[in-house]
Amino acid sequence: MQQGDDRVLLRVGEAARLLALSERATWRLIAERELRVIKLGRATRVPRSELDRIARDGLAKGGAR
Repeated sequence: MQQGDDRVLLRVGEAARLLALSERATWRLIAERELRVIKLGRATRVPRSELDRIARDGLAKGGAR
């Protein structure tokens, strides 16, 4: 991802880096429905607003990780 990147949808790996989590942990959050995603065909994208929500509110089970 480039600096000044203003994309609304991120790949799971990009979201993981911004959340300071492993990609596997991020997929787990998706599977547990703690991180909302958008499916575009076979592609899974994380809305940037979800990262903002997690930063603001934390995760449902036990707060921020």
